[in-house]
Amino acid sequence: MGDIITAGELAEGDVYRPVSLGQVVRCEAFVVREVRRYVGGATYAVVDARNVATGNAASISLREDTLVCRLEEQPRRDVVAYLDLLAEGASVNVVRHDGRFWL
Repeated sequence: MGDIITAGELAEGDVYRPVSLGQVVRCEAFVVREVRRYVGGATYAVVDARNVATGNAASISLREDTLVCRLEEQPRRDVVAYLDLLAEGASVNVVRHDGRFWL
């Protein structure tokens, strides 16, 4: 499963989701193309990314201490096995990117 990290820890190739009010936002996932640092009144991570679902490019400025969820690649067999373990009424959100699965 994904790890909650700060935006300052993102690196090229990471697949991540935003975190809002301590909860992972399930609607969007981004793959990081490049991370630059900008120092103004605060230090920002300027993340050049691509939305996994739409393919649209984005340049996202996040304070370095902003929380994000870096997703972890999972083998297909583990994703399928995980579905059998879900409690009744539970849900899981899997991201498919570049032919691989991410949770």
